[in-house]
Amino acid sequence: MTHYPLPTPPGSPKGRFISACWDASLGTYSVLAFDVPISLDDKPVKAFHYGITAGEIPSTQVLLAVVAELDIDLPVRVLWQLQQDKAHHSSRGAVPRPAVTAALQDGLR
Repeated sequence: MTHYPLPTPPGSPKGRFISACWDASLGTYSVLAFDVPISLDDKPVKAFHYGITAGEIPSTQVLLAVVAELDIDLPVRVLWQLQQDKAHHSSRGAVPRPAVTAALQDGLR
């Protein structure tokens, strides 16, 4: 899956990195942010991650609502590329990752 960088909204912490992607194995778009450390000794800190459960953000309409709520701009070129990723990966038939499959099966018991 390819992560596409998104612009950070005004007032975001310095060094925040935000990206969006299509996760074919979960059938969801994903928006994720990390705060990049200032020191090389520190690790990046995940600020937020939406689209971590199967079908959580199934369409670009829902994705646009999520990023709007976070005051994040989703450029048209990124939106188009995400739609292409979904169409391409969905037509090939996604093969679920073993950990995701196990977690989903565990939740169904």
